[in-house]
Amino acid sequence: MKHSVLLVDDEPNVLRAFRRNLREEFDVHVAESGPKGLEALDSEVSFSVIVSDMQMPDMNGIEFLEKSKDVQPNAVRVMLTGNADQQTAIDAINQGNIFRFINKPSTPQFVSETLHAAIQQYKLTTLEDDLLENTLRSSIEALSETLALASPEIFGRTSRLKDHVTRCVKLLGVKDTWRYEALSMLCLVGLVSMPDEAIKAINQGQRLDANYVQMYNHHPELAHQLISKIPRMEDVANSIRYQNKNFNGSGFPDIEMDGSNIPVASRLLKVIIDFDHYESLFGNSDIAMKKLEAKSGILYDPKLIELFKKSLKFITHTGEKLINISELDTSMTLARDVETEAGTLLLSKGIKTSDAVISRLNSFQRSKSISDMVFIVAK
Repeated sequence: MKHSVLLVDDEPNVLRAFRRNLREEFDVHVAESGPKGLEALDSEVSFSVIVSDMQMPDMNGIEFLEKSKDVQPNAVRVMLTGNADQQTAIDAINQGNIFRFINKPSTPQFVSETLHAAIQQYKLTTLEDDLLENTLRSSIEALSETLALASPEIFGRTSRLKDHVTRCVKLLGVKDTWRYEALSMLCLVGLVSMPDEAIKAINQGQRLDANYVQMYNHHPELAHQLISKIPRMEDVANSIRYQNKNFNGSGFPDIEMDGSNIPVASRLLKVIIDFDHYESLFGNSDIAMKKLEAKSGILYDPKLIELFKKSLKFITHTGEKLINISELDTSMTLARDVETEAGTLLLSKGIKTSDAVISRLNSFQRSKSISDMVFIVAK
């Protein structure tokens, strides 16, 4: 399969020559300006290489290539220029993340060789990203599962949060979905600093004393400090930091930021976390949604409330099935909380029955601390 290459130049003759000379080797797309190039990048095509002329009206090559990083960050960028002075080269490398320069005029062979070299760089970069993503994903899932076993009052919620986030990002059209999944699994990490009685009070809707209120307000800051130390997780950490920031600018952290200036992932988390809290508290999704709508435009982004409401329509309404713990396998989901005979929460509903979860249930069953039966989601 040919790799897709986008060529951006304001000279139609140059674009025609590129298309004619390169179409046998590459899937060639062209655009006659920076804005049109951004439109092409926003399509369904995933480009391996982006080539842009430097001198163009409306938007020069450096500006275009810098903006292109936000749309297709993995593409390798090449600058086409007739005046590669030192300052242009410095700006292109620093701002546009340029891989190589092609001077005007250049032979078709040189252009082809440059594009092949860029594609090799693209392959190396995407391979590294895929390996890192898979490693991070597995590590985060293992951490989330461990925390859910150790502190079900807090982290039993993460499975539900992840399901909500997954549905929402599909409606948003987000391509890099795994970062949102990581966000949903790590957004409550800062709560490990709070004592159990405070967590129980929050879950039961009780008023907290001043010290606990301060700890709760700043738990995203603690999570931000922890997660930002993980390579490639800076964006996730930043989004978690602002999850308690209200749409009108109030909330935490106490800095001037409101509306669309708050990261969209943070605004989405705010909606989903609070909905999950109200639904658990009142046992009714309609009441939970009314709570959010009452503060639309104040605490929550109105557009994201509407998107979240739309996402709820895609929830599969399933029943429950009572089975013996010995019948559990890793494809199942708990439909109800699992408590010990003494009334202590062991596992929260919504948790996937992983090997670790099944092992924990078997251990408590052998000690006669829990019932032999659990409720799972019926398929």
